[in-house]
Amino acid sequence: LMGAEMPLEAIRQQMASAIDLLVFVEKRKGGRRKVSEIRKMVGYRGREVITKSVMRLENGHILWEEKE
Repeated sequence: LMGAEMPLEAIRQQMASAIDLLVFVEKRKGGRRKVSEIRKMVGYRGREVITKSVMRLENGHILWEEKE
């Protein structure tokens, strides 16, 4: 989209539709990295990207969210 004269909202919508999952990784002691959350893209409303948690790490335990 470089050089294109597009409204910011249209660019945001394009980005939201191009991404399926967001994977959050946190850095632990000693430089190790661990996936802390996975979120699924659900949609875009107004200026807000809507996501839903698929998996999250809580107190060292993996919690899988219920399927719809």
